[in-house]
Amino acid sequence: MKTVSYLLCLFLLSLAGSHAQEAQAGAANGEAPAAPFPEVQVEFETEAAEEARQRFLEKDEETQAEFAGHLQRSRELLSQQRIQEALLAINEAEAIWPEHPDVLNLKGACLVNLRDFDRAAELFAKSLELYPGFWQTRFNLAEMYFVRERFKESLEMFSGLLEGETEFDGATQRLIQYKVILNLIKLGEAEQAAELIAQYDIYDDTPIFYYSTAAVHFEAGERREAEEWVQRARQIYQRHLVNLFEDSLVELGWLFVL
Repeated sequence: MKTVSYLLCLFLLSLAGSHAQEAQAGAANGEAPAAPFPEVQVEFETEAAEEARQRFLEKDEETQAEFAGHLQRSRELLSQQRIQEALLAINEAEAIWPEHPDVLNLKGACLVNLRDFDRAAELFAKSLELYPGFWQTRFNLAEMYFVRERFKESLEMFSGLLEGETEFDGATQRLIQYKVILNLIKLGEAEQAAELIAQYDIYDDTPIFYYSTAAVHFEAGERREAEEWVQRARQIYQRHLVNLFEDSLVELGWLFVL
């Protein structure tokens, strides 16, 4: 069975990774390398997070560089599905700055790949406690509730994301809305789910209408009709979008992918 790792990794914004790309571009232009983690990349909103940051800044430059290297390697290994190696790399980073959101979220993503959802959820919850404004962690934690069939908590967190101040792009907003719809279906709130589905149609830029409709049929035991909607979506949309929406159906045991 596929795991939810594809979904989680997509929404795991790697702060260090984005900065590494900027640093490489700057080096190519002859600019001096920037510090591993500039202040603009992470909002240290809590006292505990700020104290951890200060402890990191007191370390020598070599140690700070090692930290950035371990994170980058763990990210690359995770993208290659070399999970055990990625865990080893992230453990090296954790020994230097255990409270950094990349450390917590990357390690959580590794554990998701190993289907250790309880430990992953603990890490995401810790990250959210330290960095409450980091919406990607909130998404990951909501997903952990979903895969453990704690649909009420999952619904509350996904709905909270849509009701918050974050402005999502169209595809992200629809994916979160899709998760809300699935939770409502599993909670027996068919009418509410139908109202949300009715906001979309077959011409949407994402397959939300197709997979939400399929989910309704799956829940009703109408497998043939559900699979027809899935097949239509596969014929129309790009594979990366199909993967995003199908992963949830796989986790619910409705869809099987070899």
